[in-house]
Amino acid sequence: MKLSVIVPVYNVEMYIKECLDSLIQQSLSDEEYEIICIDDGSTDLSGKIAEDYAEEYKQIKVFQQENKGVSAARNEGVRRAGGEYICFVDPDDYLSAGILGNLYKMAVKNNLDKLMYGYIRFKDGKKESPANKDSEKIEEKDIIFFKDGLEMEKSRITPDWKIVWNYLVRRTVIIKYNLQFLEGVSYFEDEEFNLWLNRCVADCGYIDREIYHYRQYGTSTLHTFMDDNHFEHYIQGRCKVAIYHKKILDNLIDGKSQNLRVPMGQKELEEMICYEIRKILSHLIYKADRNIFEHILQILTKENLYPYPVRLYHMGIDKTLLRFLFDCFTVLYPLEWYLRFCMMVRCRILKGFMVDYFD
Repeated sequence: MKLSVIVPVYNVEMYIKECLDSLIQQSLSDEEYEIICIDDGSTDLSGKIAEDYAEEYKQIKVFQQENKGVSAARNEGVRRAGGEYICFVDPDDYLSAGILGNLYKMAVKNNLDKLMYGYIRFKDGKKESPANKDSEKIEEKDIIFFKDGLEMEKSRITPDWKIVWNYLVRRTVIIKYNLQFLEGVSYFEDEEFNLWLNRCVADCGYIDREIYHYRQYGTSTLHTFMDDNHFEHYIQGRCKVAIYHKKILDNLIDGKSQNLRVPMGQKELEEMICYEIRKILSHLIYKADRNIFEHILQILTKENLYPYPVRLYHMGIDKTLLRFLFDCFTVLYPLEWYLRFCMMVRCRILKGFMVDYFD
């Protein structure tokens, strides 16, 4: 089989038909590709709609599981996939028609581990702006080649916002390096997956065409992760990422290196962990919820992730002023008196000067 399209499904009954309609209008025969829908315990009609499509189109397969989150759903899809290449599509988005066969041919002809393509954003409920380039007329000359995933990640030609749904990836790469989405992390989980994937893929390509259509709406992760109903889940997920990185670092120190095509050194891992913790603490201060702050600080301390070393970061020419200001503000977070002082100031600003943080 040439291609497996993995669709994690959860409570998207308003959008899933448009998604599946786009996936069955592709330039591949029914036997050449499969559409794997993992219904992650939907409580609406999403799973039923997907099953109705599966009865009519044999390339669609639907599997049910209890609600475990998008990472678990994608991992299950990968386990069930049989295609030479895999691509991920979110059920509230869709692909340009008739494009997957052409993408597959170009990936195979050029022996690419990863073929990335562009995307267009549109707001839910509004007419989508037309793509500025005709995605159906892609030719091999349109591919920009890179020696590996790290070079492509650093390139300014590719999109700044790199997600999991805008590329084809060779399935054997995922299997060889045992790449998985970190389960229990349902916010920005693709950043973690792509971090390791880019260290495992060799030859890569990028096509500057708006092939993937990304729907933006008010209740999407991008807009709600700091809300009261989602923040604690989000910040605990970020802690799981940091704990996972700490485990990799501990194994590396013990001489057990991670299975990667391009290894990550100890210093690089340490700096990555420190930066992750600084982001977690900054989000906690911004949120100004004292209970969550104390709970997360206990978790980080228990996992030997706090206090972490005070580090001065060297600013490169590619660093922004915002990153520089972030470094200046957060560099002393390992000093608990400074961290608590920042939290106290934030609480007073947010809730008024009559609030006593240390009550």
